[in-house]
Amino acid sequence: MSVFRRRSGGSSRRREPPPPKIDEAAVNSIFDQFASEEDNDTMDFDGIAALGEAIGIDPAADLSILVLAWKTEAKTPMQISRSEFLDGMRKLECDTLEELPAKLQAADPRM
Repeated sequence: MSVFRRRSGGSSRRREPPPPKIDEAAVNSIFDQFASEEDNDTMDFDGIAALGEAIGIDPAADLSILVLAWKTEAKTPMQISRSEFLDGMRKLECDTLEELPAKLQAADPRM
């Protein structure tokens, strides 16, 4: 008789943890404030700059805006799609503008 028992009915792979819970409606509302007028599913350079200003970040001088681009995994330079923004905010576990500066600072790999 073996001292090692095999688990029955399951895979040996670990399950990925569920994505953090955020208020997706709140995140979409934030995105809508800064979305491009031409395409409401894209935040362009002007929208990203306005978002930075709204949270007290100078996009020209503060690298936190690059942390946002990194966390959203933005595919196009100087643009963030709605789905990228939502995914990035999930990763940051953030759904308010008030929390965003601290979350970006905490996610900054230089810190």
